Amino acid sequence: MIRNKTLLSIVSLLLLGIISLSVYTVYETDKAILVRLGELVLSKDKKPKVLNPGLHFKIPFIDEVRCFDTRLNMLDIKSSRIFTVEQKYVLVDFFVQWRIEDLALFYTRTNGRKANAEALLEQKVVSGLRAEFGRRTIREVVSGGRVELTETLRKTTDENAEHLGISVADVRVKRIDLPDEVSGSVYDRMRSQKSWRGKRSPYFVGRSAKGI
Repeated sequence: MIRNKTLLSIVSLLLLGIISLSVYTVYETDKAILVRLGELVLSKDKKPKVLNPGLHFKIPFIDEVRCFDTRLNMLDIKSSRIFTVEQKYVLVDFFVQWRIEDLALFYTRTNGRKANAEALLEQKVVSGLRAEFGRRTIREVVSGGRVELTETLRKTTDENAEHLGISVADVRVKRIDLPDEVSGSVYDRMRSQKSWRGKRSPYFVGRSAKGI
């Protein structure tokens, strides 16, 4: 009798253990995919099966659950060195807002690692900045066209990130710093242009008055 009770207890514990290993929860902010023996589990339509928030089941010791946060992420990058059309560099601080759009693609292209995705995103944004700044002078970069520049960057980065399973919501340049050796020459040029215009103004006023 005691032996039967002991055996029943062992069986019950084993069943509870198997059930606990079979049941898992996907939280509200996440979505998940199943990896079975190294391969993505497919749905009936032969596409990778995506699991929405809720309670789910898996095969213990065979299935691996990979959960991903599908909320908006923020990538903040400081002091990237970017050259302008004059081959003078500026230091650019920017941020990227992105989210996972295609879980299976994200998993296969980045090994499911956020750090890998952000490293690739940073490369793509810096590449876009180099292309855009390479068409502009330092004065154009500092003084205006920031909205047009950031929207162009967002579109370009979003298109380039599609193969990573990522969508880019925003790319924003926060600050542009001029190195000391560059800022001195830029400010000197701006002062000289201002001084030159100031010297010309009385001349043109005099000519206009004389012509009248």
